Amino acid sequence: MSKNKAIKVVTASVIAGSAITAVAPAQSEAATSSVDKAITKANNQITKAFNAYYKEAKYEGKLPSTTTIRKEAKLARDYYEAAKEAVAKNGGSTANKAAYTKKLDANKVYLNRVENYVKAINVNVATKKKEFEAAVKGGTQSKVLAAQEALDQKNAEFKKAVAKVFGPDTRRLLLAKYAAPADKLSATVDAEMAVYKAYRDIERKDLIETDLAAAEKLMDKVKKQVAAIEKKNTKLAKNLMKAVKKNKAAYEAAKASSKQLDAIVNKANNQMKKAFNAYYEEAKYKGKLPSTTTIRKEAKLARDYYEAAKAAIAKNGGSASYTKKLEANKVYLNRVENYVAAINVNVAAKKKAFEAAVKSGTQSKVLAAQEALDQKNAEFKAAVAKVFGPDARRLLLAKYAAPADKLSATVDAEMAVYIAYRQIEREDLIEKDLAKAKQLMDDVEKYVAVIEKKNTKLAQNIMKAVEKNKKAYDERVVSSQEELDAILAKANDGDKVEIYIEATGNLKIATEKALTITLTGDFDGKDLTIDAPNAHVTNKAANSGKITINDVANTSYEQVGTYGSLVVNDTNGGRIINSTSAPLNITIGAGAKVTLVGTFGKVTVLGNAEITLSAGSFIQEVATDAEVTVILGEGAKIETTTGNGIVKTPGGGGPTPTPTLALNKIDAVVSGGGALSKDTANKYTLEGSSTAQLSSLTVEANLDGFTAKIVSIDGYTVNKSFTDSVGDGDTSITVRPNEFMPVPLQNGLSLGVLKSVFGEQATIVLDLTKEGATSVTQTVTLDIKVVEANSWFELNRTADNNIEVEFKKPGSRITDMYDYTQANEQQFLTLLLSFVSPGDSVIKLRDNTGTYKGLTEYTSTEVKNLLGITSSDTTFGDLVGTTIYATVDGTPRTITFVQ
Repeated sequence: MSKNKAIKVVTASVIAGSAITAVAPAQSEAATSSVDKAITKANNQITKAFNAYYKEAKYEGKLPSTTTIRKEAKLARDYYEAAKEAVAKNGGSTANKAAYTKKLDANKVYLNRVENYVKAINVNVATKKKEFEAAVKGGTQSKVLAAQEALDQKNAEFKKAVAKVFGPDTRRLLLAKYAAPADKLSATVDAEMAVYKAYRDIERKDLIETDLAAAEKLMDKVKKQVAAIEKKNTKLAKNLMKAVKKNKAAYEAAKASSKQLDAIVNKANNQMKKAFNAYYEEAKYKGKLPSTTTIRKEAKLARDYYEAAKAAIAKNGGSASYTKKLEANKVYLNRVENYVAAINVNVAAKKKAFEAAVKSGTQSKVLAAQEALDQKNAEFKAAVAKVFGPDARRLLLAKYAAPADKLSATVDAEMAVYIAYRQIEREDLIEKDLAKAKQLMDDVEKYVAVIEKKNTKLAQNIMKAVEKNKKAYDERVVSSQEELDAILAKANDGDKVEIYIEATGNLKIATEKALTITLTGDFDGKDLTIDAPNAHVTNKAANSGKITINDVANTSYEQVGTYGSLVVNDTNGGRIINSTSAPLNITIGAGAKVTLVGTFGKVTVLGNAEITLSAGSFIQEVATDAEVTVILGEGAKIETTTGNGIVKTPGGGGPTPTPTLALNKIDAVVSGGGALSKDTANKYTLEGSSTAQLSSLTVEANLDGFTAKIVSIDGYTVNKSFTDSVGDGDTSITVRPNEFMPVPLQNGLSLGVLKSVFGEQATIVLDLTKEGATSVTQTVTLDIKVVEANSWFELNRTADNNIEVEFKKPGSRITDMYDYTQANEQQFLTLLLSFVSPGDSVIKLRDNTGTYKGLTEYTSTEVKNLLGITSSDTTFGDLVGTTIYATVDGTPRTITFVQ
C-alpha cells in the first residue's frame, strides 16, 4: 500500500468511527479556500510593504516616499489582521487553525520590520528643526538653548528608532537624510551655547563677587568660543557678546579690588602669626617669656588687623575664598589671646594683699587673703591650661603660679590651726561637744607645734587662741579621781553633767545627788565603779575596762561605748540599758535586783538574784549555778540557760533548756622560740622566728563531747572534723598541723612557711556542733609575726590567676626550711598547687615530654625535675626562672619562681 493511500484509509477510519456531524463537502471546501486566500493576500502585502523600503534602499540606494511606505505598511497590517480573523472564523478544527496561524505568522517578521521603519520616520525631527531655526533667528540665548536641547533630544530619539530598523543600507540612508542634517544644524550654535552656559553660571552663582577664581576658570574655558562668535553678525552672537563684555568688565574691576583685599588679608595673617610666635618661639627655642607689654601690643595689633580684614571682605561682597584664607590663620590669634588672657589674671595684686594681711597678723584677714590668692591662682592655672605650647605653659606656671603657691603655703599651718579653733569657738564645742573639740585639737596639733616656734604677729595671735581654748578644754577633761570628785561636788541636784574622760587611772562615780551623767572620751582600759543611787549614768566613753555598778537610780545605767566587762551588784533595782551595737555580756552579783533593757549575750549570775527582762528584750544565755528569778516583759525572751542553777520564769515564757556551744579559747604548742597569745575574744597572735615550729593547735569549748569542724583557713577549703572525747576531764581538742592544713605536711609547721602561704594574717572558720546543743560558727583571726625580716617565700596571684613564688631568702638551701627535706619536694609542690586552686579541682602538671598528668603519677625524681632541684645543696635562688605548667579543671595555669 502506498503512503498516500495509508493516510486516506486512516482518515476514513477515524471519520467513520467518530460521532462528529460531517459538514457538507461544498461548504467546507469553500471556507477553507477563503482562509487560504486571506493568508496569501496578507503574506503578499507584507512582503510587498517590506520590499518597498528594503529593496529600494538595498538595490537602488534610495528611500521610498513616506506616503507610499506608510500606505503599504498600513495595508500589510490590515490584511494580516483580516487573515487572523478568517482563520479564527473559518479555519476549522483546532489543528487546522494552528496550521493556518503558523503559515500566516511565518511572514510576520517582515510586517514587524516595515512597521519599525514607519516608527522611525514618524519621529518628527523636522518640527524641532523649524523651532530651532526660529529660536536662533529670535536671538534669545535661553530660547536657543532650549530649542537646541529639544532638537538634540528628538534627534537622539530618531537615532534610537533607526537602530531597530532592519537593513544596514536603510539605516544609513535614514541617518543621512534626517539625523545628520539635524546634528549639523544644532552644531551651528555650539560655540554660542558654550559661552552662554559659562556666563550664565557666572551670573547665577555670583562668582565675580563670591569666587573670582571660579569665574576666571569659566571665562578661560570658553575663550576660543568667544573669539569665534564675536566675528559673527547674528542677533544671537550680539546678545551674547553684550553679556560677555559686561561680565568681563566686572571681573577686571573685582580683580583689581582683590589685589587690595589680598594685601589686607595677608597683613592680618602675618600679624597673627607674628603675635603667636612672639610668645611661642620665645618659650620653645629661648626658654623665656616675652615682656607683657610686647605680647599685649602684638596681640592687640593681630586682633585689629583681623577685624579690619573681616570688614574689608564683607565690603567687597564677602568672598568665601578670602574668608577661608583669613580664618585659616585665626587659630594663631586665638592662641596668642589665650596667652594674654592668662597673664591678665592679676595674681600679683592678690599676692600683695596677702602679704599685707600676714603682716597685720589678723587671722580672719589672712584666711580671706589666702583664699583669694588661691582662688586667683587657680583661675590663672585654668587660663594657662588653655595656652598652646607646653614650654610656654611650664614657664608661665614657674613664673607666676609656683611663687603664689609657695607664698600661700607659708601660712598653711597657721590657717589649719585657726580654722580648727575658730570652729571650736563658733560652735561652743568645749561646752557642747568636748569629744569633737578634742578631735579638732588633735587634728591640728602637729601644726601647733610648728607655729609656736615662730615669732610672727600672726603666729602669736593664733597661739593666744590655742592656749585659751586648751585651758578651757583641760578644765572640762577628767583624768584623775580628784578631778572627777571636783566636778561631782560642784553639781547640783537635777543637773545634767557631761564629763569628758581621759583616764590615767581607775575612776569611781560616788554621789548621792540626783544627776544625769554622760561620760565621753576614752578610759584607755581603766576601770569604772559606779555608786550613785540617785543618778542616771550614760557611758559613751571608749575602752572602758571593768565596769562595776554597785548602785544606780531606777532610771538606769546605759552602756554605749566599748568595754571590757560589766558587773552589776545593785540590790536596789537598778536598770541596765544596752545601746551598743552588739549583745551586752554582763555579770550579776549575788542578791542583785536588776532590770535589763535591750539585747544581751551571756548573762552570768553569781548568786541568787532577780532579773526583770523588759518588754521586747532578749538574753542569749543565762549562766548560773544559783537560783535566779527572771520576770519576762511582753515579748521578752531567754534563748538558753547553762550551768547547774535554776532559772525561774514566773508566768511562763522561759527558755527550752538547750545548751549553746561557745568557743572558750584556742591554744597552741610552738617550739623553737615562738608563742601564741590572745588579743581579743577571737583574735590571736602567733609570733616567733621563721624556724619556730607550730606543733599542735588546741580548740577549747564550753561543752564536753563537742565536734569542731575546720571549715576553711584563709579561704582554703578544709572541711575536716575532730571530736572531743566524752568524760576525759576536759572540753578541748588537740590536733597537729598535718591533720588540718589544706595540704599534707610533716608533724609541725614552721612560722616561715605559714607566713609564706597565708601572709601576715590567716582567718580560720570553725563550726562547733554537739547533739542536743545549739551549734555555732566562729571566725578566728590569727596574726602571723615572724621575727626575722623575711619569711621563706611569698605567694602572689597574678591578674590572670597564675602564681608567682617570690623567694625572700634566695641564698638559703631548700633543706633549710624546717618542714622540708630533700625527700619532701612533693609536699612542697602540693603546697604550691593548693594555692593555685584550693578545694576539689583536678590539677595536672606538664612533664618534659609535654604530657599532663596528676601529681601522684610523678616519681620523686620527676618532681625534683619539675622544681629544678638538683641536689641537697640547691638554693632558692637556683630555682628562680623555673616555670611549672599546669591545668586546673582544664584551664592553663603557671607557677613561676622569682626573687
